[in-house]
Amino acid sequence: MPGFNIGGTNPLGPSNAPTITNEPLRAHRWIIQKLGNTFVGDATKLLFVAQSFTPPNRTIEPREIQGGQLVYKFAEKVNWDDVVVSFYDVRDMLPKLEEWHDTVYTNEDGIKVHSSGGGYKQESIFTLLSGQGIPVREHKLHGSWPKRIEHAEMSYTSSELKLVTVTIAYDWSEDSAL
Repeated sequence: MPGFNIGGTNPLGPSNAPTITNEPLRAHRWIIQKLGNTFVGDATKLLFVAQSFTPPNRTIEPREIQGGQLVYKFAEKVNWDDVVVSFYDVRDMLPKLEEWHDTVYTNEDGIKVHSSGGGYKQESIFTLLSGQGIPVREHKLHGSWPKRIEHAEMSYTSSELKLVTVTIAYDWSEDSAL
């Protein structure tokens, strides 16, 4: 593992060095537990086709108030950044993603109306795993829905694997240690 421990072994007193059992989380150890309603009970199949995702991030927007010669900043609102998930485009992946997207919009019906308990806004769950495969942190996206499905560029000059990227909008995220 790159880097160094601050503190190390100190013969004169206690050390603040991390223990050998305190392994850092790795970027490749995550699974999709639930992605809207489309993949409920089918999440294990996504392990083989999911390529990457960006965890939920929030930004607290400030409100500025002029007071004499100073500008005071106060927290005003929270914005949650969209989550982006990339999948390898395998045979059954795109129809499932489009089925989920169709819960929001179709050419025939236009934008669907969300109703509590049965609308297009659902819960999505991403779980980070330890080196032993044990869930250690969970990102639960409340009110999530597929905002965009983006296909990778097709080209005769490339032999890269084709990706499908889904941008997921959501109301808020509940992040918890397990």
